[in-house]
Amino acid sequence: KAEDTEEEKAHKDRRRQERRIEKDIKERRLVLKQAGLKREEDLFRMAKEEIDAADLSDEGKMRVILARKWARESRERQEREKAERERQANIWKQQQEQREKREREAAEALRKQQAENRAAEQKRQEEETRKWQNIINNNGTRKFWEEHTQPNVPAGRPYSMPGVPSNLDVFATMPGL
Repeated sequence: KAEDTEEEKAHKDRRRQERRIEKDIKERRLVLKQAGLKREEDLFRMAKEEIDAADLSDEGKMRVILARKWARESRERQEREKAERERQANIWKQQQEQREKREREAAEALRKQQAENRAAEQKRQEEETRKWQNIINNNGTRKFWEEHTQPNVPAGRPYSMPGVPSNLDVFATMPGL
């Protein structure tokens, strides 16, 4: 049995050595896999940092683009509002000018009408005066006057004629009647 034991011992030693070798191989594989994993983690981290940097850059560019867009829209809105204000001001100015023109035309028409009325009144008065002057010049006697102006009114009584003021004393203003 001692031989078996030697043989068993040798066998156990070989098994131990094989296990140690397998353990060493497994440890080396583990170290290699850990190194590979570490490299991949580093690559992943670097890629993530690049992506984050690119995202940050893109966000900055987007903010710049949006700021430009908002500035352009604001400028366009202000220009539209300014154009609308100017349009409204022009409309108001035209309406004001039209009102003033109508007022001037109405005032001119009124002045013209008043002038025509005055001229017509003056002409009527001149014709009335000429009529009376013709009557007086053609027949300067009191008798003619009384015959043609007051046929039914006795001499010395007040009289009235259409178109002649009632307080007019024809005889006092025209000597020789």
